[in-house]
Amino acid sequence: MRLVKQLFRHDPANGVWGDCARTVIACLCNVPAEEVPHWHEDLSGADQSARHDAWLREREILRISIPVVADALEKALEWGGYYSRGMAYILAGRSRNDTNHVVICRGQEVIWDPAIDDSGVVGPCSDGYFWFEFLVRPLEGHPV
Repeated sequence: MRLVKQLFRHDPANGVWGDCARTVIACLCNVPAEEVPHWHEDLSGADQSARHDAWLREREILRISIPVVADALEKALEWGGYYSRGMAYILAGRSRNDTNHVVICRGQEVIWDPAIDDSGVVGPCSDGYFWFEFLVRPLEGHPV
């Protein structure tokens, strides 16, 4: 896993859209962040997510996203630790900067924050959920 910081800090008031989503994908895929497209500046979150999924499918990788209701980060990480079975995963939530953000976790620990200012995840996303995302390769013979 290549651990790098995001290239753009989220600052929409000045026309800059943070690229933490592409950065964690790049980290987990062990490629430079610049190789993962950054569509956030002109797409909604759902559209950006669909494009990232298409980019991943081209590489025979699926992203499985699961919403989790938890009253605290520690409870969300307990869930992640149990279900990830030791695999690194993406956790989405609200950062200290009060914006949706993603970090990389393993077990019940955040192991990498791609934010330039290490703003972390302190609560659920603006939709009320923590989101766990697993990047997986399907078993041979199964379509991507």
